[in-house]
Amino acid sequence: MAPAPVSPAFDRGGISRWVARYSPWAIDAQWVSFGRLYFARLLGQCIGVGLTILSARMLHPEGRGDFVAVSTGSALGVQALNLGLSSSLVVLFSRRPMRIARYRRHLVWLAVAWASALMTVVALALPFGHGVVAYWWPAWALWVPLQLLGLYQGAALLALQDSKALVRIELLGRFAGLILGTAALMWFRSSVPPFLAAVIAADALVAVLGAVHLARVSRGRVSRARRARLFFGAALRMGLRAYAPLVLLFLLVKSDILVLRALRGAAETGVYSVASQFVDFALILPTSIGALLLPAVVRAPSPTAEMLRVLRPAGLLTGSMALGMLVFGHGAIVLLFGRAFEGAYPALLLLLPGFACLALSSLIGQYFASRGFPFFLSSYWLLGFATNLSLNLLLIPRFGLMAAAASSSVAYALVFGLLLRRFLQDRAREAAR
Repeated sequence: MAPAPVSPAFDRGGISRWVARYSPWAIDAQWVSFGRLYFARLLGQCIGVGLTILSARMLHPEGRGDFVAVSTGSALGVQALNLGLSSSLVVLFSRRPMRIARYRRHLVWLAVAWASALMTVVALALPFGHGVVAYWWPAWALWVPLQLLGLYQGAALLALQDSKALVRIELLGRFAGLILGTAALMWFRSSVPPFLAAVIAADALVAVLGAVHLARVSRGRVSRARRARLFFGAALRMGLRAYAPLVLLFLLVKSDILVLRALRGAAETGVYSVASQFVDFALILPTSIGALLLPAVVRAPSPTAEMLRVLRPAGLLTGSMALGMLVFGHGAIVLLFGRAFEGAYPALLLLLPGFACLALSSLIGQYFASRGFPFFLSSYWLLGFATNLSLNLLLIPRFGLMAAAASSSVAYALVFGLLLRRFLQDRAREAAR
């Protein structure tokens, strides 16, 4: 078998050229990029877990609860204010990469505009606010725009398929968070505000590194304000089509934990969260592949063929990971978390079919993203969320965490079936032309 061709966009080092030339499996350099980004994100997650353990021990339950509330509020704010731009910018930048040089500075101004708007809300509402929302709103006003800027710059790097820069910036940000967070906990005697400031400073470092790198790799004249308004108007129109699927996907994945916490209490939710954490770790692989796959699908002469080229081996990897969790999951749960969390293993078994469906759905979703986020995507994710929520409300009061796991798998399988059916229809029409 002849060696797979090496794409110049990915051929950035001697190792990738050697692998592409001599590997008996004909692994092209694109999969080297997939692997690089996957292991970097896996390492980043491990660093994050280390910081989570350290902060939980030093902040104690009350302080840790405050920080989790702020970070969750920030994540919801990012989901609400992103408006799908991070996804639409990947598509538009992938179609014409020279746009990155024209509009990269406008990405910073967009984040500044969000920060100004949120600070204005702080100034107007703070005198009338009370409780935790009023206390932490200034932190959200700074943290949310920084994370949005990171998403915008990440979209540009994904469009360039610059996996090395993505890896470097993400890992530097994680290490900075670990070092600054640990220093804040040690120096300020386990106080939440300094720890939060350290984590926000790490995200600020990520934004600065992203801006510096984009300035170096995408040189060109910045477009005037009028052209920028036209471009971002088009990005917003496309992004709003992606907005609903992204928000509904977030709700679909997280709603079971919220309902379980409300109906069965904290202890059972804690056990279930361990099973959910295993699935989250396993999903790093398909999401990393999908992040780098979108530009290739956008530019491919046959998008469905390009999608299938990656989908088949990705499906085998997903199945292998599910088998690994099936075989080693019980021992890993007991070893890492103790016998008190042993009940997470049966829930993990029920989540495994859902994990496989959700992983493959995230990949097929990149194909539909390349088509501009058609409206039916929103209806599919809405149907999945409604199914999951209905089953959770109906079954969790009686069956607890097992119902949460089974309901999630049913909902994920439903969405995957709908996406696969539509993709195969497109594949048949493309083959007929």
